[in-house]
Amino acid sequence: MKNSESNPLSKVRYLRARGYSFPEIKNKLGISFRKAYELGKTVAVDPAYLARLKAKRGGSHLRKIQREKEIEREVKNSLGYAKNRDLMFAAAALYWGEGEKIDFGFSNTDSEMIKLMENCLLNLFGVEKNRIKVSLRIYEDMDKESCLRFWSKITGVGIPDFKAVHVLKGRKNGKLKYGMCRLRVERPADLLKKFRAIRQLMLAPVAQRIE
Repeated sequence: MKNSESNPLSKVRYLRARGYSFPEIKNKLGISFRKAYELGKTVAVDPAYLARLKAKRGGSHLRKIQREKEIEREVKNSLGYAKNRDLMFAAAALYWGEGEKIDFGFSNTDSEMIKLMENCLLNLFGVEKNRIKVSLRIYEDMDKESCLRFWSKITGVGIPDFKAVHVLKGRKNGKLKYGMCRLRVERPADLLKKFRAIRQLMLAPVAQRIE
């Protein structure tokens, strides 16, 4: 029989069947995580060791959550809470990178980004709710009603008030399952001027921005 160095398959299968996680197998055998996964992904864990594997998974998840909370506290202690000025700069930067340059349209598949932009428009830039029009872009294989419900919850716009749902040919191919949401502001002239003014402040040398 070949040794574990020349033939790690049997070792990986042995360890996996006994409830070892892929990171543990990687460390124990000195192989890459990818190799450990490829060699052991089809191995069924022995029922006697399932509890062991599940316990480790749960602990890993708890450690991940704990670490995220620690980092969040560190960031808050370093930066404090976002102020209106910071949020206005953030909205302008987002729009600079993602928005349309003539009309005011902002599209994204990230629900948190859409929510941030909408909140800034309403609460910082004084845009009336009825001036914000929402439309969607989805693919043929997506559930239109599910997408509408999702973005209606995110934006607070009733489904009957959506401006349009554009259905594109083809499949989503790994894209976000709820499609792309677009915010458009009616009568945006002053709003665009505000965003351009903020952009100019962002481009100014640091010394000129210090009061």
